[in-house]
Parts: sequence; C-alpha cells; structure tokens
Amino acid sequence: MIARFAIAIILLAVSGRAHAADVGCGQATALVEKAKCADPQLATLDGDMTTAFRQRLRAWNGSIAAIVDQDQREWRNELASIDTPTSEVAPACAPKPGEALDACIAGLYRQRIAELRDPAYPMKGVYRMGDAALLIVTMSANPGQIRYTLGIRPKGEGSEHFWVGDPDVLPDTSRMLDGQKMELLLPNADGDFGPRCRLSLAFSANAVDVVPVGGPCSGDAFTGHYMRQTESTRDWSYDIHW
Repeated sequence: MIARFAIAIILLAVSGRAHAADVGCGQATALVEKAKCADPQLATLDGDMTTAFRQRLRAWNGSIAAIVDQDQREWRNELASIDTPTSEVAPACAPKPGEALDACIAGLYRQRIAELRDPAYPMKGVYRMGDAALLIVTMSANPGQIRYTLGIRPKGEGSEHFWVGDPDVLPDTSRMLDGQKMELLLPNADGDFGPRCRLSLAFSANAVDVVPVGGPCSGDAFTGHYMRQTESTRDWSYDIHW
C-alpha cells in the first residue's frame, strides 16, 4: 500500500510539471494560449490530451513516467512555438488569424491524443545495445504500427548501416503481435523486391530484445538486449547519426 501511494504521488507531481506551462486567459500572450482561450473546442482537446497523457504516465507500471513527461513537455514546447519555427523546422501551423489557425492547432491536438492512446506508445523511445546497435521507435499514423530507425555497427565506428521503416509509406514494415511484442520487416537493397529480414522485438519497461526470425538478416548483428535511453527521439528527426 505504501509503495502504491508513493507511486501515485510521483505521477501527480510529474503530470503537474508537464501541465505547468498553461496560464490563465487573463495572462495569455502566446499564440496557442490565446487560441485556446478563444475557442472552447481547443480547450476541450487540451483537456482530452492531458487525460491521455496522465494515463500514459502509468505505462509499464509508471517506470517510464519521467520519459513520458519529457516527451510531453517537448511536444508542448513545439506547440507553443508554432509561429516561431527554427531554421530546421517549418511552422506546424501558418501564423494566420481566424479559423484556419484554430483548425490546424486542433489537428495537432488530435494527432497527439491519437499518439498517446496508441497501444504502441509505451514502446516509443531510443534503445541501444552498447555501441553495436541502435533502435529509435516513434509513432506512425497507423495505430499499433511504428516508424523506426535501426542501425548496426558490426565492425565498430565507420561501419554503421541504417534501415528506416515507415508504415505510412510501406504498410507492412511493422506490426504489433501483442501488448509487448512487435515484428519489423526491414527494407532491402532492392526496394520492395526480394526477401526481407524479419525481426521479432520483445519489449519490457526499459529494454527490448531483438531476434531475427526470417529472411536475409545481417548475421547476428541485430540480435541482443537493447537498453532504453533517456535520449529524445526528436534528436533523431533531422539527422540520422550514431
């Protein structure tokens, strides 16, 4: 009972930090905050998203709550800066007044809610098998399927090779087998033609075990126990490196 009570306190504290950026309408100055104050639909979506986020804090019995909290804070920061894009990122919504902007912001909220509710969301993250292999898992538009970047380094630095799978482009690149297992079908050098390497991924709270189960895979290079990192998946959005 004491342990459960302690976990509950931690989760409430974390969720409070992630939502602390919200301000009252009387003090609203940011574009998104003004839009939320002016449009009840956006305020409702914000509440729905916060509920979905708090539910995800309990993923893997709360053991990845800090990572979920970091992911949520990063998303809120991106949303807050939609009218001030960086040199690398185009604005998510054009800074136009009126319904067009509200509709775009509403779309971003719906996308985030769908991501948080996706059964694959607890698997999202960066995983490493020492310096030998790397796996980055992000969400796709298809529930239960993931975007992934898988890299191996069979001969040390300078021998890196990456595979990138996106089910929004090629529907069979990933599929969920159950709540903790997933299967990946890697792209091959011939595009979509010829046999492809098939990998089985068994996730736990802070790791994933990868095993080749079919097709021409690179020997045992993929096989092993990958540990979840505190790295942000957003760090890999624009530059695939080691």
